[in-house]
Amino acid sequence: MKFKYFITLLIIFAIIFPFSESVQGAAGDLPVPPLFYRQKISEGDYLGALLEFKKREAEYRASPFKSLFLQVMAPLESQVGNYNEAYAYFDEFRSSFWKPQPDIASSPLDNDSPQNALKTIGSIAARRQVIMINEEHDTPMHRAFTARLLPILYKKGFRYFAPETIVDEQINERGYAIQKSGFYHSDPVYGDLIRTAIKLGFKIVSYDLSPDCKNPPDNSDYCQDVRERSQAQNLSDRILKNDPKAKILVHVGRTHNQKTKLETWALMGWHFKQITGIDPLTIDQTQMSERSRPDYESATFRYAVKKWNFTAPTIFQSKDGKYSSNPSYDLTIFHPRSIYKDARPTWLEMGGARKSLALYGEVKNGLAQPFLPPTGGTFLVQAFAANESNEAIPIDQIIVTDAKKAPVLMLPAKGDFRLRAIDASGKTVVETKVSIK
Repeated sequence: MKFKYFITLLIIFAIIFPFSESVQGAAGDLPVPPLFYRQKISEGDYLGALLEFKKREAEYRASPFKSLFLQVMAPLESQVGNYNEAYAYFDEFRSSFWKPQPDIASSPLDNDSPQNALKTIGSIAARRQVIMINEEHDTPMHRAFTARLLPILYKKGFRYFAPETIVDEQINERGYAIQKSGFYHSDPVYGDLIRTAIKLGFKIVSYDLSPDCKNPPDNSDYCQDVRERSQAQNLSDRILKNDPKAKILVHVGRTHNQKTKLETWALMGWHFKQITGIDPLTIDQTQMSERSRPDYESATFRYAVKKWNFTAPTIFQSKDGKYSSNPSYDLTIFHPRSIYKDARPTWLEMGGARKSLALYGEVKNGLAQPFLPPTGGTFLVQAFAANESNEAIPIDQIIVTDAKKAPVLMLPAKGDFRLRAIDASGKTVVETKVSIK
């Protein structure tokens, strides 16, 4: 159990703390994966990072950096729209401690009724002051669900949104995230989650700010507990101290929202309840969600997908009103497996907030010319809000390897956008604007 929680911080701590000379020496001239990733992404160079990692993948797999490489490749692949590839990298990493579960013939869910997750949470929200929902870092589908939840919660009086790892004090004035706003927010879906929250009227609160820490010799969990406790204390100090009745949505990575106390440390959800006296509604999205292959999925998830074939995020409720969940959470969301249209998952439509836009390029003599140059190669096709700076997180982006095919972007139903395509050398080969009425 402790190892699972350690994963949450491994990538972030790799950026902060130097690696030993022995490890770096054993890895030769290979860049430390999280450091290289952060350097390239801070410059907006997603494609450069991806191609360099792919080029040296065999070296990384044979090096002491293999574990870090797999963990970094998962969010990077998801950020450029390669979702199944992202799942595959992280599932390979998880395989060292995840054992496939055999299929089951029945489940306690058999006595429960499936409920629409958005409607159910919306009905509960009126009675709760704080909601904490989690995500898996390689699964933007979880962020898309939180984005759909925002307008529902705003109508219920929620006015504060606290996303993990944000360290940007100017984000509310600016109105959107930039590459240096936080560790995971370079993902277009995460960037749009924050953009949507600000447009609705939420105040973004940075709470994942921990003091410098070093584990004492007799407690290897000390700094883990310091971070968890600091997160909870920051939420109290930065929001509730000045607005005691504030309604807050907290979006965390993995297990931080659990109200669990272990032998030598406790999760943020537990610390928050102890510090504030407020019992947060804790929602899990990570356990009942698709992976790269069914054998990496929970047996309960496979069973539920097969029996109910649900097409929308679902919560199961018993006859006595209780919600099905791991004991560490108050309720669990079952996400349907992705359905693809034009090579893009339909969950990117976010309930109609986004629509697909096929980029066919310039029309000449009644025929659409290719959007990309016909020279072939690998391109990163991106869309930005027209009124945002070059440091902004793209609204959407995809990798395209076949210039003859029209790239399909998922964009808000209306607005003005800047579109561009970047080749493997980092050169912008196409740049244009589009307005959607």
